[in-house]
Amino acid sequence: MNIIQLVPHLPPLATGIGDYSVEIARKLLENQNIFTHFITYELWFSEYVKEHPYIDQFPVKRLKEHGSDHFLSLLPDKFEGVILHYNFVERQETALWLLHNLRIARKKHNFKLVVMFHELTTSFKRKGLNLPAPKHIFSCLSTGMMADSIVTNNSISQTYLSKWLRRKVFCLPNFSNIGEPSHIPSLSERNRTIIVFGSKSRRSVYQKFSQELSECCKILEIEKIYDIGPSCGVSFSDLPEMPIVEMGIQQQEVISELMLTSFAGFVDYSHSLGKLGKSTIFAAYCSHGLLPINSVDNCSQFDGLEVNKNYVLPSKQLQSLNFQQLDEIANNAHKWYGKHSLDKVVEIFASCLCDNKV
Repeated sequence: MNIIQLVPHLPPLATGIGDYSVEIARKLLENQNIFTHFITYELWFSEYVKEHPYIDQFPVKRLKEHGSDHFLSLLPDKFEGVILHYNFVERQETALWLLHNLRIARKKHNFKLVVMFHELTTSFKRKGLNLPAPKHIFSCLSTGMMADSIVTNNSISQTYLSKWLRRKVFCLPNFSNIGEPSHIPSLSERNRTIIVFGSKSRRSVYQKFSQELSECCKILEIEKIYDIGPSCGVSFSDLPEMPIVEMGIQQQEVISELMLTSFAGFVDYSHSLGKLGKSTIFAAYCSHGLLPINSVDNCSQFDGLEVNKNYVLPSKQLQSLNFQQLDEIANNAHKWYGKHSLDKVVEIFASCLCDNKV
């Protein structure tokens, strides 16, 4: 079976959606014998990022304009399904031009359309006010109505979409882009080190929550903080009380090994309350059996995540938890992750591509 994955952009750009779609492609081929053709739809990607005709064995083509003829010229001769990775977030940016092209494509090709809503924009902030985004809501509705199956990564988006469209929406929290080790050491087998991982978003950990991170290190008797990722614009010399080891950008295997041997992982997802399941950083911590520490109570219980059950907070309450309780929380986080591992996610995508409308 051949499918197309329509993605905003791809590696070598370091973004979650690009990595997500490539991991899906690899596992679809390995587990389901479904072969992916990639087409990127963000025009700036084709203009500013060096062209790579393949990722692994998967062909990559790039949209360079919005026109239908150009879109049709990029489609493979035979394909039975399309996965659209929906990521339209800018104020004036919607999916309507892409939907128009997909409708024209359906007149020439018979295919299932599966839409993965990575982002669901319902409002914009302006001068401190949350204002509705009717164009984006209309774009989401139009996309959902055209889809044979709909998937998203958090329960808040799932609730919006199922209410608007009055149909089933799959909720699949994001999987780890750093792998899924088969053997998970217990906390007692790990070094007293803590991971701060990600891209430039790590800046908020040090700028907003440095005191909390420092307190965590004292309570958990942490000896080192491994900072992993590109420069985040923070001068660690300004944080002399923290034993920070700058690791920079590392290969996946190196990051995975550090996570397997470390005690805890710290993440700040306070910008997306109720959507902790979207965080691939949190997912990586869970898949590696780390004790996840989130900067605040994320209120993500509808994604199955609760404070002191699946993650802890950097508060005085952490001091009241004994080692057995911390070990149980890390185990619970790993079990939560197992319900939406890469294999499980790919199984859902494959069923959507192969079955009737669900």
